[in-house]
Amino acid sequence: MNKEKNRKYFFYIAVGIAFLAILVLNFLTPTMSDDYFYATVTRKAGNLWGILVSEYEHYMEHTGRNVAHFILKCFLSGDKWIFNICNSLNFVGLSLLIYYNVEKKKSYDVFVYILINMFLWLFSISFGETILWETGSCNYLWGMTNILGAVTLFKFAVSRMDKIKHTVLWGILLFFAGVIGGWCNENTSGGGILLLLLWIGSMLYQKKKLKPWLYAGPIGMVTGFCIMFSSPGNWSRSALAEDNYGGLVKYIARAYKITLAVKENLFVLLLILLVLVIIAKSQKKTWKELEGVLLYFVVAMATCYALVLVPTPVARAYFGAAVFLMLACVQCFVLISEQETIIRALKQSFVYGMLLYMVFAYVDGVVNTARIYRDYVKRDAYIREQKAAGETDITVPLIQEGFETKYSFGYDTDLDEDPNYWVNVMAAGYYGMASISGVPMEEWTLY
Repeated sequence: MNKEKNRKYFFYIAVGIAFLAILVLNFLTPTMSDDYFYATVTRKAGNLWGILVSEYEHYMEHTGRNVAHFILKCFLSGDKWIFNICNSLNFVGLSLLIYYNVEKKKSYDVFVYILINMFLWLFSISFGETILWETGSCNYLWGMTNILGAVTLFKFAVSRMDKIKHTVLWGILLFFAGVIGGWCNENTSGGGILLLLLWIGSMLYQKKKLKPWLYAGPIGMVTGFCIMFSSPGNWSRSALAEDNYGGLVKYIARAYKITLAVKENLFVLLLILLVLVIIAKSQKKTWKELEGVLLYFVVAMATCYALVLVPTPVARAYFGAAVFLMLACVQCFVLISEQETIIRALKQSFVYGMLLYMVFAYVDGVVNTARIYRDYVKRDAYIREQKAAGETDITVPLIQEGFETKYSFGYDTDLDEDPNYWVNVMAAGYYGMASISGVPMEEWTLY
């Protein structure tokens, strides 16, 4: 009993450390790129009704990701520190959702929770872009949390379906949570729906009867997904996309590009999963025992190859697939028995080795992110100073070279020397300037 109590305390401490670690980087991530554009739209909207109207326009002209962009605009209507705290809580929430979905673990298993965090910190796709950048985070981190949240709520309800009394209220809750989860991100929401269907299929195959109200969850997810997928903006954008090939060859070419992207972004996770499955099978684990691992793997791959419908998906589109693969890896890791001393030593070495590497990577990442943040803050102050002086066309320094880190999206979305570059145009609109040009930092002294 004392051991479990101690584990509980250490678990809460680990959660607290995870929150503080991501909070630091959130505060070191400035407004950038699409944030400028959506902040300008939010400012013009003025109030909640205006934001809803802007979301209707977004749905008709751009994409159907209204849940993500509504969340984004709500944050952009307030101070950045509010987003920083909420985004950090969301990141911790995602880690806890992953933890909940891992089966056969001990109660308050600190070791497993640390492993989950190491996977998120080291193997998340485009970390600075999908987790810290405000627009990217609302689309990917918040989207994944909503999707996995809806899936987890369904799983929780299934595990207690004979004990739940207020079934009508639960059905409504499952439906609306499903709608939100299905209305987040095209390929990842589709992955969440597939995961629910595979779970339901597995339970039906095992002759387990589900209560009718439980189906409100997957129905809600499909409903949300269909609303998002039916966006006129989606279809108008896809009509403008160009491919080098037509017909079936077009999709074969896209599948080939996705395969290369999977190798580029997910190879390490796939390799880890392969090794873990081999070890598990060497311990005589049956495929039935590894069913959860296989389901997460299938969903991850489906989430990747669903992108065959998109001409040229960006790397961040694989964020959800990476999270599903992390779930598969952690689940397999937990299922591997520790009765053999060598296996127990290897498992501990694996986790603590990643933790040791993460300490050094985190320190380096924080320092470089702070340097990038410093340049953004100085530039922001200069622009506002020039605006107050009546200037409308200004030249500003680009951020200094040499501080690249995966924990900042700053370089990929910096301003350009050309005032007509899309980021410059967005920044000019955000600051209320006619034009903004950039020059390399080493040339800035001339100005």
